[in-house]
Amino acid sequence: MAGLNIGIAQSIWAINPFFISILEKVVYGTPFNFKQGYGMLALMLCAICVSLSEVINPKEETAPVGGIVVEEPHEVPIWLAVLGSFGMPIICTLFVIVIKQANDTLKIAPYDFTMSYWLVQAIVF
Repeated sequence: MAGLNIGIAQSIWAINPFFISILEKVVYGTPFNFKQGYGMLALMLCAICVSLSEVINPKEETAPVGGIVVEEPHEVPIWLAVLGSFGMPIICTLFVIVIKQANDTLKIAPYDFTMSYWLVQAIVF
């Protein structure tokens, strides 16, 4: 609704593994494997290349019969879409830490915790 290219949002979401690895290093002292870092970096670069594909290889727009291209106004400001895209990896990272904490301290299986979470969310919605 804001006219944001979904590739840009996916590029922003690709930083989620970095957030998780940094938070796990801080909270649990989990060692960071550089091979994983290279993989996450490759994932981010691929997502960025996909999002820039329209810039690198732009599509030719054909003008309507009258020769005037009228751009429709977007219902949602684009900054709100970008802000939401940055919020998603943070929320997902916190959710992963909550699942890990529930598994470590309460001995709840991650699958059971996730299914319970989705059940509560479905009831709320």
